[in-house]
Amino acid sequence: MRGLRIALRLAFLVVFIMTLVGFVVVRDSLATMNRSINDVSAAAETKDIIAGIRKASTNMMMMARGFVANTNEDVERRNIFYLMKNLTAVQDKLFLHRGAVPGLLSDIYSIPNIDLESIVGTTVSIRQENLWHTLAAIMTSADSIRQLPLETLSVDTHADNFVSPDHLASVR
Repeated sequence: MRGLRIALRLAFLVVFIMTLVGFVVVRDSLATMNRSINDVSAAAETKDIIAGIRKASTNMMMMARGFVANTNEDVERRNIFYLMKNLTAVQDKLFLHRGAVPGLLSDIYSIPNIDLESIVGTTVSIRQENLWHTLAAIMTSADSIRQLPLETLSVDTHADNFVSPDHLASVR
């Protein structure tokens, strides 16, 4: 009888330890999955914001060249401003305010694998850049478009940098 008690207690102890280990593994898996979901969500939001910046900047350039009326000029300038603020907030959440950054996410920010389109007048050139440089170039170009008067935009010869949001979806 004593051997049976010891065996039951030992079995209970083993089951209890296995339950604790299982709980820890599931908790860590859920935390990792939650971080992954947040990363994917932030990447999708980044793509949408870049598409919005590109659309608003294109509208500003069309106004500057007289292709469309400039009745929405203030709206487009405000859109660019808020889209830039949102892009900064998303990138802060995604990359800057976290402890360890997984290797693949770090690679996207550091390895040149995004086609960056530079538009000067009617000439478009494409070069490979990393995400940090791409985001900085897009925000710099969008901010200059946002701040410059329409008359200056119509004759501006500095490079405006943009990336195809569809290309961002294929970056892995």
